[in-house]
Amino acid sequence: MTFLMVHGYYLQGASSNLFVYHTCKSLIELGHDVILVCQETDYWSYDIISEVWNYDNEQECFYNIFRRETTYRGTCSLYRPTIGDILPVFTYEAQTKFVTKEISFTSDKNLEAYITNTVMAINQICSQHSIDVVWAHHCILQPYIVSSLTELSPNVVRIATIHGNGLHCISKKNSLKAYAINGLKGFDAICFTSHDIQNEFVRILQTPDALTDDIDMYEWEKKMCVIPPGVDVKMFHPMTEEESTSKLLKDILQHAKSHSQMGPQLITEEHYWETDILELFRLSTADTNLHPFVLYYGRYLWTKGIQMIAITIPLIMQRFPNARFIFTGFGPSQTYVETLITYLHHGREELFLESIQHPDLWDAQISSTSVLYIQSFLDWMQDPKCREKYFYAARNEIQKSVYFTGYLDQPILSKLVRSVDLTVFPFIVPESFGQVVIESLSSGVLPIMTTYTALSEVYAIYQDSLQSFFPNMPFKPISLDEDLIFSMKRCIVDVLETLEKMTDLERKELRSILYSVTSSVFSWESMIQKYLHFT
Repeated sequence: MTFLMVHGYYLQGASSNLFVYHTCKSLIELGHDVILVCQETDYWSYDIISEVWNYDNEQECFYNIFRRETTYRGTCSLYRPTIGDILPVFTYEAQTKFVTKEISFTSDKNLEAYITNTVMAINQICSQHSIDVVWAHHCILQPYIVSSLTELSPNVVRIATIHGNGLHCISKKNSLKAYAINGLKGFDAICFTSHDIQNEFVRILQTPDALTDDIDMYEWEKKMCVIPPGVDVKMFHPMTEEESTSKLLKDILQHAKSHSQMGPQLITEEHYWETDILELFRLSTADTNLHPFVLYYGRYLWTKGIQMIAITIPLIMQRFPNARFIFTGFGPSQTYVETLITYLHHGREELFLESIQHPDLWDAQISSTSVLYIQSFLDWMQDPKCREKYFYAARNEIQKSVYFTGYLDQPILSKLVRSVDLTVFPFIVPESFGQVVIESLSSGVLPIMTTYTALSEVYAIYQDSLQSFFPNMPFKPISLDEDLIFSMKRCIVDVLETLEKMTDLERKELRSILYSVTSSVFSWESMIQKYLHFT
């Protein structure tokens, strides 16, 4: 079959981008052909892509710029519409090719221009290819674009996957709801990456207004289902007998040295989507016998709670002064978090407290409500003895304990994940699934995470297996409330203390349990088979 994959963005970075990449790869491994519509610039680095076509708006046609043979049974051809200067996104990321604007803050004029240009290009594809299935991603623009195509046969199966932060954007700009409802109403299947995101979408449909007055919820819900994403269990696996934390960290450094640039080009003067080799060198020289390693990876965004990790570090250092904390990824909140670490290191107490109480002074897009999650911590800091202990643990020490590695591509990132003792993901806005959590579990590494939204569903899948292994169950999600900082601290310390007492054999057994649950429940191959059921 031939699949028209309407994505619109990139194939790396965000979990939704990686979802599309693995979906395309799984389809062509099965022998299907994929026509991928997105804006990926680093196309030659993806071995799934056999050819690339750019659209000429004036000539109203595509022209080929790249072609090669691949070893897959099927083919993946990349088609890039010419959309103009502005790319509407769900989460802001600076790029060199486009001016990226969060869709909630993009003008109606610019949204319509993006839609018009994309529809014109995809109509050209539909007029020249026989399409069996069209698969649209996200809930706002891409399904609406599909619904606007005039050259797409009415007999084509239409599938939509709702993932990413699209629903969160609708909550900030209600006019975007029209794109979602009008676009999705003609689809044969509407799939969600978690029950939580499905429930949120149903809530939007049931909110009374002119758009929803005539909605037949029974007809909509008949088309809905939940299909969780997969994980590459061949890439994200536990540490092998031949590997050690020390060896893996040195391998990562060597890979970085041999690749002058692991991610795309410099994207702004302040934020780089590339690897910091000096930080990796520092990390590779750490004594792995002395230090437990705690890892956050993903985008550097306040919505991911990375500032909460920075606030919690001195509390953990009081119990584990040799602990090392790794931040891997890219994004606009890096400067803010690095500054918090600097203030802690140099004992700039008032500047630190002011910065965590008024994060919007650093970034106007940071919600002031996020301060609610540190309220118990702020109350605790009113005690002079507590405040003194907190800053004493960090002063002149914390910068030695924290690493910002920058971007790592997935094969190298997987080595880092399985080399650490635990991961931490204190997300403070709704997550459509939490891909990083599953990758960590597949790597045999326990994640500390908030119970917010879809993450609680992931936790439930592993709960029974882990309860039989841990009598006191230190692996517990943390609640998203004013006690967040202390909940994180308690959970991280509990897990590190438990791991410290375990023998090598027990840790190996734990990794095996986590991996076996992941590989039996989550895989890209099983996910694709569920989607193929609709065809």
